[in-house]
Amino acid sequence: MEECRDLFRKIPQSYERESFLGTATIAAYALVMRGSMTYVPDARDLPAHMSFCDEAVELMRCVERGDIPEYVPSVSLMASFEGLMLRRWLSEIYGMWALVALEWLQPFVHSNHLENKRILDVGCGVFPWLGKALLQCDGVENVRCVDNHSDNVRGATDLKSSSFPPVEHMDGVEAIHRYRSTTDVLVLSWPRRDDGYDMLSMLYTYSTAGGDDKRILYIGEPRGNATACDAFFDGWHVDAVCDEYRSWTGCFDRVELGRFTPVCQACKVAPETVLKRCTGCKRRWYCGKECQRADWPLHQETCRKYRF
Repeated sequence: MEECRDLFRKIPQSYERESFLGTATIAAYALVMRGSMTYVPDARDLPAHMSFCDEAVELMRCVERGDIPEYVPSVSLMASFEGLMLRRWLSEIYGMWALVALEWLQPFVHSNHLENKRILDVGCGVFPWLGKALLQCDGVENVRCVDNHSDNVRGATDLKSSSFPPVEHMDGVEAIHRYRSTTDVLVLSWPRRDDGYDMLSMLYTYSTAGGDDKRILYIGEPRGNATACDAFFDGWHVDAVCDEYRSWTGCFDRVELGRFTPVCQACKVAPETVLKRCTGCKRRWYCGKECQRADWPLHQETCRKYRF
C-alpha cells in the first residue's frame, strides 16, 4: 500500500481518487508500474489475473454459488492487497458492498431481539445478500427487499437470482410510504448521502403519527464520509453497535442499530416541542417559520425537486 501511495500523483486525473474503487485502481496501477501486471484488469477478470490465497478463493467460490459466507475473513486478508482486489470483485460483480457473513449477523440479530420482526430492506441491490442472510437467522421470517436498481452491478449474470428473496422495484421513500404499517425494522445499507435522511424523515413522520417507534439497522460510514449526510447523523441515536463486523481496508463502514429523531435544520436543536415539517417537500424539519426562512437558501433546490 505504501507503494500505491507513492504512485498516487502519477494516476491519471480521470480516476476517482476519493472512492474506494478508485483506491483499488490505484493499487492495481501500482502493480502495473512495478511490472507485476501488464494492465489494470476489469473486475470480472481479477480471478484469472491474480493468485489469491486459499481463504480468498474459498470466499469467492461461496459467493459465486450464491451462498452466504459463514465467517468473516481474517484481519490479514482484509488488510492486504488481495483483500482490496477481492472487495472490488465482490462489489462490482456481485453487488456485495458490505461483507455479509453469518458470523457477525446471527449474534447481532439475537442479542438485539430482532427475531419475529417485520424487516424492510431498502436499497438492497440486485442481489439482496443481507436480506437472504437475515432469513437464515433463527426467528427471522419476514424480510421484504426493495430497490430501484439504480446501481446495477456489472456482471454475475450466471448467479441464480431465484436463490435470493424477491426484489420489488421501487425507491426507499415510496417503499416506506407503502409498507410503513407492516415494518418494525428498517435496513439502510450504504445509503446515498441524502437518501438515508429522506427515508428516515419519512419513517419518523409515519412513526409519530402512529404512536410507534421503529428501529433502524444502519450499515455505512460515520459522519463526513461516503454514506449519509450530516442531517442524518444530527438525529441519529445509536442503541447497539456490532463489534463482530469487520470492514475492508480503506472503508470505515460499521453496523449500528438505532432510532432517528430529526433536529431543526437551521439551529440544529431538538426542542421539547414538536418540530414542524416543511409543507413543500415534507423532508425537512424546523422549530418554526423563522428557522425555515433562515434555511431556505440552502433548502430551496431540494424542496422544489421533491415538492409534493
